[in-house]
Order: sequence, then C-alpha cells, then structure tokens
Amino acid sequence: MEPGSGEAAGATAPEAMRPGRGFAVAAALATFWVSAAIGCVAVRRWRRALFWLLTDWAWIVVAVVGSVTGHPRLWWVGLLGFIGWHVPAAVDSYCVVARARARSEVTWPTLIKAWVVLTVGAIVMAAGVIRPFFAEAFQMPSASMFPTLVVGDHIMVDKLRHSVRRGDVVVFKWPPDPKIDYVKRVVGLPGDVVEMADGHLSINGVALARERFQDDCPKGPDGTAVFDQATACVLWHETLDGRTYDIGTEPVFGQRSFHRAVVPAGAVFVLGDNRDNSSDSRMWGPVPLANVKGVVRFIWWSSAGRRIRDVRWERVDTLVR
Repeated sequence: MEPGSGEAAGATAPEAMRPGRGFAVAAALATFWVSAAIGCVAVRRWRRALFWLLTDWAWIVVAVVGSVTGHPRLWWVGLLGFIGWHVPAAVDSYCVVARARARSEVTWPTLIKAWVVLTVGAIVMAAGVIRPFFAEAFQMPSASMFPTLVVGDHIMVDKLRHSVRRGDVVVFKWPPDPKIDYVKRVVGLPGDVVEMADGHLSINGVALARERFQDDCPKGPDGTAVFDQATACVLWHETLDGRTYDIGTEPVFGQRSFHRAVVPAGAVFVLGDNRDNSSDSRMWGPVPLANVKGVVRFIWWSSAGRRIRDVRWERVDTLVR
C-alpha cells in the first residue's frame, strides 16, 4: 500500500463516522417531546442541561400545585408553560448538538442513552411519584354524577389530601371489583346515620335542604346536551354541611327510598348526584376509606366528541362543588 493512500484513508474515516445533519434534528425533536435537557446531556454540557432540566420540572411543579390546590388556571399555566418551554429548549438543543457534531464530539449511542435515561426518569417520576401521591386525571364514563359531571368530562383528582369530608366528590376503587374506579359524592362519614324517605336525603335525622330549579333534562343547567332525547326530570340545589351542589331526579322514580343505614368505622357512604340513575352505596354498601383514591378538584377538559366543535368550553376549568 502506498503511503499516500493510507493518509487519505485516515483523513476520511472520522468524517464517515460523524453523524449527519439529521442527528441535530433528532436531538431537537427528542428535546421537544421528552425532556428539555436531552440535547445538552447528549453532548455533555452538564450545567446547561441542569438549567433546562430544573426549569422543565419547575413548570411541572406549578401544574401539580394547581391540581392539589384546586386552581385549574394554575394547572393550565404549568401545562402550557411546560409545552411552550420545550420550543426554545429544542432550538438550543439543535444549535448545541450541531456544533458538537461538527467537532465530532457526539455520536448516536450517546443521544440514544440520554433519550432512554431521561424518558425512563420522566415515566418513573410521573407514574411513581406524581400519580400515586399528588394528582391524577380521570375521564367521566357515565351520567351517574349528572348534573355535576357529564360523560366526556376530564377531571383532576387531588391525592395529597387524605381527609374526606361530607359533600366531597371522590374517586375510589369499587368495593365489588377494586380494579374498577367509581366517582361519587360522600354523604356519610363513619358513625353517621344515612336515610332517604320519598327521595329526600337525611343525615343523622336531619333532612338536607334542597331547592328545585329546573324541570327538564335534555340539557344541563349550563346548556350542555346530556341525553339524546328529551327526558323529564327535576334538578335541585342540595346543601350538606354548608356546601351547595346540584342533583338530579326523575319525576317518576324520584321518590326512591332506602332504610336507615349506619356507616361503619373506616368507611364512607356515597351517592351519585343523578340519584335515580346511579349504582352507589344504596346497592353495594359503604366504601372503605382505604379504597378512596382522592378528591375531585376540577374539570380540566370536557368534550362530547373528538372534533374541536365538540369541546364544551364552558365546562373547562370548572371547579367541582
């Protein structure tokens, strides 16, 4: 082999191993979709990566605080801030990685490792910390909580608060099958005597105050279509422990009753706000407090379908009373 041919081979080898321009684009996309620090981690710019990572999680903290304190707009600020923050992060990632690529300081394996580590870290943080201990989102699948919640409502549940009060709307594991989650309103605490006579709820011998305010249910009180056809019903403002919320009954079946029940220790008595169309403690008994996952704070999204025109904007950011 001639000396000149060896020198040529040595000069072109690093160029052949150098990632193409698509590498910087891939780093930018990974930064936008997963973590604001991926690009900087891949090229070992640790201080820069720490800056993007901390600010990334600062937006998540804002969203979590909004969830557990019942401030939907704060939650939206955190969510939109998190998404928006990834735009400049992706641009910065592209620039940093492109410069490092030109100097052959980065390879595909380093980017993939950074991607995997930060993706796994995000999943562990979301599924192992935020979801079990702070907040979790659920979707309403039935009309059992009408008019408070309707099908298509996406609700945010506060898991940080461990105490349950009368009037709280809670998500819990259904006692007959703990794999299924239910949403109902707590009306009785341990030791309470719960009774319903002629459709009127009483707690510890005191009938709850209620006021009739609507006599038809084709639409809810906010104008939201609930049923495909006109349905005769009655809507009421009911007050429990100073908290007023809305319930619905059917004129024909609205006189449903049940005998007095004493709520056992370590359990709560729950009812659906759609009193005559709800499977609740009247049928399968009290709910162990250990089954309660959290308290519903607000509706963060609501839609009757998948199209933009199906979004119920008037229900978005609505606090659940």
